[in-house]
Parts: sequence; C-alpha cells; structure tokens
Amino acid sequence: MLATRYPAFEMGAFTGVFDHLIPDDERHFAALVGQHLNIPVHFRPADDAKLYDWLDQSVWQPPEPIDSPTWGWRRT
Repeated sequence: MLATRYPAFEMGAFTGVFDHLIPDDERHFAALVGQHLNIPVHFRPADDAKLYDWLDQSVWQPPEPIDSPTWGWRRT
C-alpha cells in the first residue's frame, strides 16, 4: 500500500466547478468520490474565469501556442 511505503505521501484531487454560471453537479459528485476514497478534493471555481486573460500573467509560459482557453485557469 502506498501509505505504508511512503507515510508522508498525501493524495488529493482538483476539479473545476461552476457555482452560478451554469447548472453543475461537479462539486456534489466530486465530494462523494473524495469521501469514498478518503482524500481531500480542492474545488477551482470557474464562473468568473476569463478566456486567455491569464496569458501575460502566467509565471510559466508554454513553449508553443495552447489550444485550450482554460489552460491558465487550471494552472493558477
């Protein structure tokens, strides 16, 4: 078991959620999975994310153009 071999290891999950922009059950279902697996789930609200607004502010710039407008929202 991972926890036995590496006692300092911590498992967690991250997921994007929409609380008011669109109907979204992600927070509910991700929390259920986290409870079942006994791991913390960190929620990243995406309601106010602006597409490509992050590009000039990112600490790490991608080596080539990115085709995902939400890439920066996931990185920050």
